[in-house]
Amino acid sequence: MERFDFASPVFVTIDEESEEISSVTQAIEFLRRWPQGRRGPVYRCAVNCCQGAMDGSIEVEAARQGFVSFARISGILNREMAMPMMMGGRASHGALIK
Repeated sequence: MERFDFASPVFVTIDEESEEISSVTQAIEFLRRWPQGRRGPVYRCAVNCCQGAMDGSIEVEAARQGFVSFARISGILNREMAMPMMMGGRASHGALIK
């Protein structure tokens, strides 16, 4: 596991295209592609969380939770993709969806 890897991936879906976000670095790349017109307070919170994890001021899993909150509120969190992981994959404690 790399320094900025999430304990379990976050799955997002936009326009029927699913994407697995497995690290702070991938989350930042995803957030950079987010449309300017949809960047509100929740977006800024997710960006701040990810940047904080990169500079070591917050834990990687706190950044993951910030990204999950952003994805859930934005309506792009894919809970269906997460379910197989929770059943037998790496996420055995319900860590994918909070």
